[in-house]
Amino acid sequence: MRRDHAVLVSKRMWIVALGLLAVPLLVGFNARLARSRELFEEEARLQNQLDEQRTLREFLEQYEAYARSEAYVEQAARRLGMARPGEGAVRSLTPADLSSEVQAPAVVAVPRDYVFEWWSALFAGMP
Repeated sequence: MRRDHAVLVSKRMWIVALGLLAVPLLVGFNARLARSRELFEEEARLQNQLDEQRTLREFLEQYEAYARSEAYVEQAARRLGMARPGEGAVRSLTPADLSSEVQAPAVVAVPRDYVFEWWSALFAGMP
């Protein structure tokens, strides 16, 4: 009986010892797994950012090539109102050009009353 008890204690001791050793290992594994997931997410985010930067670089390289071309120089000159010798430059005025010269009229506050509110609600306009 004593020997059986010693064997059981021995088995229980080993199970408890293995359990106590397994807990820190599992906690460490869980922490590494969480860190691994964070690193994968960061890698995906950085890869997307890298792809965006590559696309931007390609666009800027194409734009630089266009900016060095004669077509761009001529377009920029036309935008500035320049003309080739023998041509006449015509520049149209847009409302945006005139807005700095003409001031908008001041808005007059109209007193609100029940009739005005009903009229606006029913007819969607001012009396």
